Amino acid sequence: MKKGVKMKLITLICALAVALFLTPSLHAEVQNIKVGGDIQVHAVSEEDIDLDSSASSSGDTPNGGGDYLTSYVRLYLSADLTDNVSAFIRLLNERDWGDGVTLGTAVPNTGVITATAQRDDLEIELDLAYVTFTDVLGYPLTVTVGRQEIFIGEGFLIADGEANTLGGTYEYDLKKAFDAITAAIDLRPFTLALVVAKAVEGVTQNTDCDLYGMNLTYDYLDQATFDFGLFATSYHPDLVTNAGTGTVNAADEDCYTVSVRGEGEPLPQLIPGLFLKGEVAYQWGDKIESTTIAERDAWGGYGGAEYLFDFYMEPYIKTCMVILTGDDIHGDDNYEKFEPLFSGETYGLIANDRDLLGLNAATRYSRSDLTGEAMTNMRIFSLGGGLRPTESTKVDLTWYNFDVQDEYVNANGDGFGNELDITFDYDYTEDVRLGLTIAVFNPTGDDLTVSESTIQRNDTASQVVGSLKVSF
Repeated sequence: MKKGVKMKLITLICALAVALFLTPSLHAEVQNIKVGGDIQVHAVSEEDIDLDSSASSSGDTPNGGGDYLTSYVRLYLSADLTDNVSAFIRLLNERDWGDGVTLGTAVPNTGVITATAQRDDLEIELDLAYVTFTDVLGYPLTVTVGRQEIFIGEGFLIADGEANTLGGTYEYDLKKAFDAITAAIDLRPFTLALVVAKAVEGVTQNTDCDLYGMNLTYDYLDQATFDFGLFATSYHPDLVTNAGTGTVNAADEDCYTVSVRGEGEPLPQLIPGLFLKGEVAYQWGDKIESTTIAERDAWGGYGGAEYLFDFYMEPYIKTCMVILTGDDIHGDDNYEKFEPLFSGETYGLIANDRDLLGLNAATRYSRSDLTGEAMTNMRIFSLGGGLRPTESTKVDLTWYNFDVQDEYVNANGDGFGNELDITFDYDYTEDVRLGLTIAVFNPTGDDLTVSESTIQRNDTASQVVGSLKVSF
């Protein structure tokens, strides 16, 4: 969206807000208006973040490392109207400090600086904008229309509607919304959720990406939750050339996913504090591969456990195994690479979101085809724990081990690497939180150190992030 259009949009929103307050006829229809938001600031220090041990990556470069600050500002307006209708609007700005200024070059012996580039990261974006109808026609039905966040289950399949765009710490990007229509039917203890979303509006005919889905949730007392989900996506249309005849046919990729999930305390009386979770998903559909259309046959899932000790400082331990299948033979009739759809899961602060698993030809097959973001074709084991030294502080430590599920291209089967994340949170007040995160990724074996021209990805990456969040 162009800057002028965005400014007109912001002006319109402000005008509507003023009208709600100043116009008596409109004010009479509004039951409640709330304004709020939050401000986050991250101070980031990175070193060898691209794992590149060659001389070209040294210095204060975006991939090699550097120090910078990033801010995230959100402002929302919510209005409860009559007849069970509410509206919600949220604006967002994400930017690295110092962006939004004109860069220039000094002209020798003139004292004149000529503008050479304009960074425009001071723009305000429309993050959320939706209307919610509850108890539609007297039934336990809730319908939401517009740009909204959708989070199903643990976010293994549906959680992030946007590919991350910020050039710094991608894992903290706040833009997750979908342009969608959702409906939820409350049939306690069952809840049925329906989703229709437009992920991409293409610039030419038949280049859209759409998401359709349903999720049935069963709440067993206050002890466990079970989900059954069915999702369909159609995306990446392309022209497929028949290798035998040379004819060109239009084709659409599609991906159908069925998933079963469960989480809860299986034995609250016998083993209080034990929490288990797991999800299994299977995919089928068409996948375009060069001159052929392959049939999807992929699996993905995870299983994990956490145990909370019932004594001083509330210590806990946790573990999880994630398996996402990959396509071990490229170009055949079966496509076995699992598509994470719009996953919101994070497996390691550095490895998951800094694209370390998609840097060279040997590892690009470990990224999502749909969004290019989420991780796939991986076997990920994590082990961690934490405690609360005081009521307002929390410390968490998690170790990740990454390995390829199905070997492909030039990968040599010796693993990707290990990552250690340490997080400290301090609730300064009810509205202010301070945080410190230290992450270290160490590549192992040959899967990440395959030569890419003159690049050897065998350096240890590190990241330190200090954060401040104020909510109002």
